[in-house]
Amino acid sequence: MYDKTMLIAACLLSLSADAMAMDSRAVALPKAADGRALDGRIELADGAGGLRVDARIAGLPPGPHAMHIHAGGDCANLAQPGEHFHVEGTHAHGDLPDLVADAAGKATLTAHLPGLTVKDGAGSVAGRTVMIHALGTGAAGHNHVIACAVIARAATPQTTR
Repeated sequence: MYDKTMLIAACLLSLSADAMAMDSRAVALPKAADGRALDGRIELADGAGGLRVDARIAGLPPGPHAMHIHAGGDCANLAQPGEHFHVEGTHAHGDLPDLVADAAGKATLTAHLPGLTVKDGAGSVAGRTVMIHALGTGAAGHNHVIACAVIARAATPQTTR
């Protein structure tokens, strides 16, 4: 009887941990402005004091690309992508470092965004968009969006690396 109770308790704890992992992780699958899917993904996960962003994308033009989390949750109108996401009354915002694609169009980025989260609340990025711009931050014309992805909470538990 004792062994059976311990097994049930262990299973419940495991399910609870999986549910918490799903709630604290999200993924965004970028599509080019012309509608084609890019090879890669942007993974977002809650961490100590903020949000960890890991991007691995192929199929971009070589060079730097500004990348931001935008307040809207729709990739339909890339000509007017809307405002960058920020939490009112705080310094928390969705401005990411430039994503730099090599000569083959492959880019990786790891960043930390303090004050943001995947979980519900004022700092939640779930349901918002990641916009990738044609040029790097500060370049003339950098506002032209070449790719967009909607941030969706992970549907299945992910293993830790």
